[in-house]
Amino acid sequence: MMAQFSRPCWSVLAGVLLLSLISSVQAASSGVNPNTKKLLDALMPYAERAIGQSGSMVPFGGALSPDGKIHFLQAEAKQKVETPEQLRDLLIGSTKGMVQPKGFVAAAVLSDTDVRNPKTKKLTRAVRADLRFRNGQTETLYIPFQQSDGGKLSFGVSFPHGGKL
Repeated sequence: MMAQFSRPCWSVLAGVLLLSLISSVQAASSGVNPNTKKLLDALMPYAERAIGQSGSMVPFGGALSPDGKIHFLQAEAKQKVETPEQLRDLLIGSTKGMVQPKGFVAAAVLSDTDVRNPKTKKLTRAVRADLRFRNGQTETLYIPFQQSDGGKLSFGVSFPHGGKL
């Protein structure tokens, strides 16, 4: 069974990549695994567009192949997927077998969430990036954002969240 949602965000995933790159993502990913930057540079424009158009997004992901190409993730559910969180968890689970010595180099699943910023201690909206790398490392990165009344997003400095996927 394919996960289905009635939210209009699915059409956004088929949209054209936005040309603007998000400087906070570039700055945050420069000192981390280099594949983080490649994945986020490719996937964040989709997240930005979806949130800008509808205020939220349906979780989605991508994987980086050894030749540097990004492949969008698709997951099939054995049972009905009713919430974005269930879809996010399903996509994260699908990355386990994909990222291995002879498979994809890295994978990321993006979703939007509310999270407490460790610097300001305030609850903020953020894009959550669950990352998995070939060496077995996992990482969750939060990229906080604010949305203007016109839908334009401004991103803050990203921060990591420890823990295993």
